Amino acid sequence: MKRILFTISLSLLLFSSVWSQSKDIYEKYNIYRNPIRVALNKLSFTLSVGYGLTEYKHDLSGYHFYQDSAVQLISRSDTEVGTTYVGYSNWFNDPVAGDSITLTSANFPSDADSLGLRFQNTTHSIPISLSIHYDFNKIRIGGGFTFEQQFLNEFKPSVFQDSIRSFEPTSSKAGLTRLWGMAGYQFHDWWNYTFVGEIRAGIVNYGKSINSGVLTNGHYFNLGVNIERNFSEYFRVVIRPSYDIKSFNLQLPDGSNLRHTGNAFLIEFGISINIPEIPRSPYQSDHVQLKHVITDKNGNLHEVRGQPIWKVQNPKVGQNHRRLWRYKLKNRRKLDPY
Repeated sequence: MKRILFTISLSLLLFSSVWSQSKDIYEKYNIYRNPIRVALNKLSFTLSVGYGLTEYKHDLSGYHFYQDSAVQLISRSDTEVGTTYVGYSNWFNDPVAGDSITLTSANFPSDADSLGLRFQNTTHSIPISLSIHYDFNKIRIGGGFTFEQQFLNEFKPSVFQDSIRSFEPTSSKAGLTRLWGMAGYQFHDWWNYTFVGEIRAGIVNYGKSINSGVLTNGHYFNLGVNIERNFSEYFRVVIRPSYDIKSFNLQLPDGSNLRHTGNAFLIEFGISINIPEIPRSPYQSDHVQLKHVITDKNGNLHEVRGQPIWKVQNPKVGQNHRRLWRYKLKNRRKLDPY
């Protein structure tokens, strides 16, 4: 009985100041906490899936554009009647030279500069991300990996859409992978919600859908805000709207580079967890909400928790939910008003 009273009084002493912990108490009473778990507790792991809307576009300034019933070609070559024109097709993902064409006044290519010609499309995608970050006060540092499955659409011309056909890439899908680093700042807390501004920067691999041998500058930046619903200090649901800024240069066989931009709006949904710094109580019937101290068979003190990671471990009030039972949806029939 004395041991039980000691444990209860020590638990109250540990948390007499809301959610605070004193190193002096741990040292004074020799309360054990695994130092590895305490260090790992600062790491958070996030898994998310979402939806993306990418706008690919490229400007054909400096090129001549040729179109007939069979092909669409671009080239920087000088064009004159009677000369041979060699242009390149598939200039979005895998440029190849087309057949030589003898130019006449009837099939003369257009100057894209004078037309103001560019092509653009809107591509849908599904991004899946896995990340890890370290929390230091309100600052976050980390990195992650993203796989994004894109579903490519045809590119529409900016001018003369009644006479210039849409340009179709040779692949209808593109599987992008990204490696990135992240820095963030927690700028606001409201009730059970946390708001974090983040910037990501990294490299993009466009996979087999784009000829990597002619691809340069596959870098990107991402600006976003994490909106986190905290179910406990170890478990969160995350919504992250963000904006991607990225581009790449595709080298044509004549040595010129055609720049493609692919800025995007993304929204991701996921869960974020971090490893508890203390273990779950070994007693199955222990559902104490406050973090508390137990003694083992040798009389040593251990700090434990009585709740799973998705429930509040150390609430400011003595209940898991601020809404009373009588007001919950579960009690809509008012079987038990209290």
